[in-house]
Amino acid sequence: MTSQVMMDCDNCSKATIHIQPSTSHLLHLVLSIITFGFWLIIWIIVAINNKSQGHCVECGREVGVLGSTRGGNKSNKPTPESHVKCPDCRELVLKEARVCKHCGCKLVPQ
Repeated sequence: MTSQVMMDCDNCSKATIHIQPSTSHLLHLVLSIITFGFWLIIWIIVAINNKSQGHCVECGREVGVLGSTRGGNKSNKPTPESHVKCPDCRELVLKEARVCKHCGCKLVPQ
């Protein structure tokens, strides 16, 4: 299960949607009852771990446990030097593309 939260992304420099895993509290409650409360420690660890993880849908940067990060390369953003608009559907595609990935239109690489 996952949940979506609005967070400030350090890489995008704006508030974006972050997808993070969610905790199944009902499952952990049942396991805590079955194990006479011993499962509470694991429940707390899992809940804290899931709350601290997530990745930005804009740039793909992943934030992990204790603030570790990976991904989120800003150079993947379309720029006039790397992308052009498809003459058919007006979506951005790479300059080197031979076929538009959105509509299938034949393109001449530039």
